[in-house]
Amino acid sequence: MQSRYEKEFCNYLVLGIILFALIVGAAFWYATLNGKTYTVELREDGFYPKELTIQKGDTVVFTTTREKPFWPASNVHPSHQIYPEFDPKTPIEPHSKWKFSFDKAGEWRYHDHLASQYTGLIIAGGKEKLPVQNAEECKKRENKWQCWEDLLGAVLQAQGLNRALEIFSELYTTEPDFAVNCHGFTHKLGEAAYFIFAEHKDIEVGPKTYYCGYGFYHGFMEALLQKTGNIEEARAFCTHVGKKLERETAFAEGACYHGIGHGAVDGGDPRAWGDPQAMIEPALNLCTHAGSTENQIYLCGTGVFNSLAVLFGDPKYKLHVDEENTYIVCEKQSNPLFKRACYEQMNTLIVSVKNGDFKKVIQVMAGITDDEYARYAIESAAAHFATTVTAGDYEKMILLCRDAQPRLRSSCMHGFVGGVLEHGSPEEEYKKTLTLCRSKKFSEAERNNCFKSLFAYLNMQYPRIKVSNICESEVEGQYKIHCQ
Repeated sequence: MQSRYEKEFCNYLVLGIILFALIVGAAFWYATLNGKTYTVELREDGFYPKELTIQKGDTVVFTTTREKPFWPASNVHPSHQIYPEFDPKTPIEPHSKWKFSFDKAGEWRYHDHLASQYTGLIIAGGKEKLPVQNAEECKKRENKWQCWEDLLGAVLQAQGLNRALEIFSELYTTEPDFAVNCHGFTHKLGEAAYFIFAEHKDIEVGPKTYYCGYGFYHGFMEALLQKTGNIEEARAFCTHVGKKLERETAFAEGACYHGIGHGAVDGGDPRAWGDPQAMIEPALNLCTHAGSTENQIYLCGTGVFNSLAVLFGDPKYKLHVDEENTYIVCEKQSNPLFKRACYEQMNTLIVSVKNGDFKKVIQVMAGITDDEYARYAIESAAAHFATTVTAGDYEKMILLCRDAQPRLRSSCMHGFVGGVLEHGSPEEEYKKTLTLCRSKKFSEAERNNCFKSLFAYLNMQYPRIKVSNICESEVEGQYKIHCQ
């Protein structure tokens, strides 16, 4: 039988063991939770190290020696949607640090949001980076978004831009999530292509660069302007593209100038946040020097206001929407070329403000007193809205356009046709639009106008021989007159 002292000793012993176990467990838990800490430094020549392998749960501290604010954040620029938590949401001052713990395993590409030519890669999980072999491989990976980006980049490097766009087309056809976000991926392809081009290598720009709203030129010009700021180089590239592709896609040079304006605005200067005019003024000044014709200046301006409309959607830029006068920025433009560009390109903002209710969007356009600007506005808004509807909703859109003011109806229909075409399946964009034009909801006059709009767009986008083949084989006889 145990004595009282022996019992007390045993109790203390058991208590000590429990306390020891708790301490060890807590230490293990703390170490697992916090992991190791690494440092990545942004220098004038990029992030160092450019590629870092860590374990899930490890922390990376980001610093810079550039004496400028920086903003490390997940791809894709500028939305940061692949790993949205990996984003400080605000610039980091040059003598400050920002740390982030990677609690998701995967390969995380990132960039400096204020200068997106600076890029890096964090591999969290301790695994070696595995090359992407094909699109099927992405279906097996946890982060298919990153896999798609890696695949397109690898094909671009190894087989060229045309082959990368062929893979892009395959992904568009087989992956609905990719199709919905295709513009962002063309943007990344353009950015990657610029860095190949900057090494004095031929990137073989071809007609497929029109895919998904010509996003390729947005990314290309954004990278060019942020890396060199050389407007002469930008203009020379647009001239080169225009001459090379003039027989295959008539709008390539125009899309390139739009890309210059788009690339010139990225919200990079925090001092201008909250003042839309201050945010775009440098870009508008650049457009006046970039274009040698009024049309080129105007197209560059469309890129500026397209970017501004996107920035309005991100609260970090502190841009206030005046719902009583949503076009107040446009009214302030003294240059008529930029005023037109503004009314055309603020569509994404207006649709967002009205929560995607196109009937309310039309009411906003009806309030624009200048007929010309009202038509520009509703045409672009209808084109934007077309990207959000399926074929089953086409008739609803037709009825909405028909209910618009008489001065706006034709422009509404024209824009809707262009929007359906712009974001169709690569090389077969016209098929959805043919379905639209054949709608039984159209009157005969409306159907004629639909085919007229369709071929106006096709002659800008496709080679002449392809337009002729579509007209000959897929258009009913009475509407062939619009093919010319």
